[in-house]
Amino acid sequence: MSRIVSRRGFLTTTVGAAATTAIPWLFQAASQASVAPRLIEDPDGILDLPEGFSYRVVQQAGSLMTDGIEAPLAPDGMACFEDLKGNLILMRNHEIHKGRPVKKKLAFSVKRAGGVTRLVLDPDSAVLKSSNWVLTGTSRNCAGGATPYCWLSCEETEEDGHGFVFLCDPSATQIKAPDRLPSLGRFSHEAAAFDPKTGITYLTEDKKRQRDISPCSNIDNAAVCGRRTRGASG
Repeated sequence: MSRIVSRRGFLTTTVGAAATTAIPWLFQAASQASVAPRLIEDPDGILDLPEGFSYRVVQQAGSLMTDGIEAPLAPDGMACFEDLKGNLILMRNHEIHKGRPVKKKLAFSVKRAGGVTRLVLDPDSAVLKSSNWVLTGTSRNCAGGATPYCWLSCEETEEDGHGFVFLCDPSATQIKAPDRLPSLGRFSHEAAAFDPKTGITYLTEDKKRQRDISPCSNIDNAAVCGRRTRGASG
């Protein structure tokens, strides 16, 4: 996990890569095993887990979020951040294709319903404190990548006008105008891996041809969580 930092911190501070630190309440294991454990059938039919493990449902599609909009379907790639108060911020993609954006004035496209939502969770109990849309009007937001400063949401499509990476601010409490990063290319994006030591973003493509993607410098005249920085294309 990483804290949300300022523009000054981004430009002057050497930081560690965003880590997938284990969250105590996410998977609680009584012991470790060298072989695949037997799964215990979940009476609720949601998720079968090994003995000693547990899960918690933090939000369901269709439930009303803090911003007054229903939680969307098709949750996909996610990343967890920590805010200055110690809360956990879960940035969540939604791999939705055609449909209406939740707010046309701030949508990347008025004919697409994909995007990103944000959940604020208590770090000890996983109780949901608040939730809201951050990005709307994109298409097939599948995977992406965490940086120490923001969430990169990738469109897994090559349809006209789409196939981009979008920068999403973990501190955004409401929908923001789309922050497209053209320097990261237009193709059927899968994931993005950011190297904080070099500022390079490595990209993968969801395509049968399995094309190798050259690393691109992050980020060329693009906003970083509402701030601006400079970089050269790689």
